[in-house]
Amino acid sequence: FFTGNSYEHSDFKVLDFSIVGIDSNGNEYSFDSNEETDINGSLIIGELFGGNNLGGTTITPRITLNKGTYNNIYGGGNQAETTSDITLNIKNIYVNESIYGGGNQAGANTTKVEIQDGTVQKLFGGSNTSGNVNETNVILNDGKITEVYGGNNEGGNTVNSNVTIYGGDLDNVYGGGNNVFAQTTNVY
Repeated sequence: FFTGNSYEHSDFKVLDFSIVGIDSNGNEYSFDSNEETDINGSLIIGELFGGNNLGGTTITPRITLNKGTYNNIYGGGNQAETTSDITLNIKNIYVNESIYGGGNQAGANTTKVEIQDGTVQKLFGGSNTSGNVNETNVILNDGKITEVYGGNNEGGNTVNSNVTIYGGDLDNVYGGGNNVFAQTTNVY
């Protein structure tokens, strides 16, 4: 699920939506965000990207998610850079694996990930396996998060990472990255 293109702006908001899917046994599932249906356990969005897949540049991706279940969420692209600011606003969702403010194998200029509520296994302000990020901003208001990292995961570097905690149930918080270099880290 990619939301980006090579145009000047890439705005993406999941507020009211419908999804129809078929599982490996051929059973059809549908979900309408206007219905009082529990998406947990019936339909999962695997990978959500705010930027492009393999090429081009997404200038300003913005993702707002208010419900649903996801495996991984990337504010940036898969293997395509994002040249400006990335914004993720997360509320009342369940993430099986990770949220990345940046891309999968791509860098970004500045990222902002704000969590209002929800359950997340791992949260990274930066990118996943490669790509440098100049500045990350992680803002935690509420929710259950097992591991929080201000920087990148396994590759690329983060120049400045900022983690601001207002509330939530947090097991481990790291100002820098997981297995990468972070130059300056701030945890408030």
